[in-house]
Amino acid sequence: MKQPTIRIYTQQQPSTNVDYDVETAQSAVRAHDQGSFDRSALLADRATADDRIFGCVTANVRGVSRRPFTLAPNPAGGARAVDVATKLRRVWPHILPPAVQGALIRDHVMLGLSIAQPRWRLLDAGQQWVPCLENWHMSAVSYESYRDIFRVISREEVLEMPAAPADGDPQPPVYIFQPDGKRSWMGGAIRALARLFVFRSMTFDFWVRYCEKHGSPIIKVAEPPFLDADSKRVFYSKVGNVGSEAILRLPMNAAGDKLAVDLLEPQALSFETYVKFMAQLDTSIAICVNGQNLSTEVKGGSRAAASVHDDARLDVLENLTRNLAACLAPVIAVWGVYNIPGWNADLAPLPQWDCTEKWAVTDVVALLTANTIDTNEARALLGFAPRAKDTRSTADRALEALARGAGSDAEIIQLGGPEAMRRLQRHASTREGHALFVASVAARALAADRVGR
Repeated sequence: MKQPTIRIYTQQQPSTNVDYDVETAQSAVRAHDQGSFDRSALLADRATADDRIFGCVTANVRGVSRRPFTLAPNPAGGARAVDVATKLRRVWPHILPPAVQGALIRDHVMLGLSIAQPRWRLLDAGQQWVPCLENWHMSAVSYESYRDIFRVISREEVLEMPAAPADGDPQPPVYIFQPDGKRSWMGGAIRALARLFVFRSMTFDFWVRYCEKHGSPIIKVAEPPFLDADSKRVFYSKVGNVGSEAILRLPMNAAGDKLAVDLLEPQALSFETYVKFMAQLDTSIAICVNGQNLSTEVKGGSRAAASVHDDARLDVLENLTRNLAACLAPVIAVWGVYNIPGWNADLAPLPQWDCTEKWAVTDVVALLTANTIDTNEARALLGFAPRAKDTRSTADRALEALARGAGSDAEIIQLGGPEAMRRLQRHASTREGHALFVASVAARALAADRVGR
């Protein structure tokens, strides 16, 4: 087992004492486009202090962390690749801890690229040299287009990394992950979020000032002429406490002159401007980060809309995980060089996150009864292959009856009757048997409802 050269660099701690307006935010974006990430990385940190942006970005991080993960053996490596994958699985939590994975995904979403340093440790009872990734703040990185290199500032020295590292680099000091390839930073959400973040912060401030000004109505006082000083003093003292006292005594003099108090409240609906603008900003942020806004805008009972949202969300997660797996390929390769004799690319295990949807059969039946999907779409959601009409099973016919919401009572009762239940007893352990059970119960319920009418 070869031993790697251990080089440890220390990242400089970024400054976060920055306030943003439209101009400073746009200036950071312009610098980001040109390959200078110090200001855009700080802007991304500040932007995630916004609850909406934080929630959308964190949804992607948590979405990936919740997907089933495996290190699959490389099919090109044959039987030996299985042993290599097993060996890597033992140390993978050290190579990519959950916190580091989340930080890399967050930077991929917000900035379009990320940086990590491998810290070599001897693990697995001294049997493996493991490159344990440590994420760095992107403010330390810049790109020089005329030399096509990244410059990384550490406390020890300024590192220069080729933008396209040569294949087989045995031990890079840091990894610059570009999930979208060349100029990957142009895919960072911060380019669109910069103004949205500033606008949302400003709108909140203006809205709070509006509430401060119009939340307490103006008190209008009608004061008779020649009111004596003592009466004025007593009166205005009571008016000053009108917020805490429910009764306000208004004296009247012998001539019948009296004091009067009225509350002037705003009649215009100008506050709706803030409500509508905030709603538009929320929608724009969700579309920018998650590719859709149904995760927050879908209303209760709209299962069809929710299903579309699920598909869009899984598409985003699939793209994130596919890009992350590609970024991790060099890390796996350098691990193999120092731990696997006779290492070659065909032995490299494949990081895989399962981003397929897991549908409950009851949800599929609900979509069928609402005529939202057809039978073949239902089979696809349940994980069954589509079938031709001449090879339909009893479960298919039951699903079709549910989808139509029609057919004779005898047909529906027959599909959900004793024969179907007897078949279920023989196939209850299979997914199709479970689908048959749910479809049968729903069909019988539908038949009973129709008979009742």
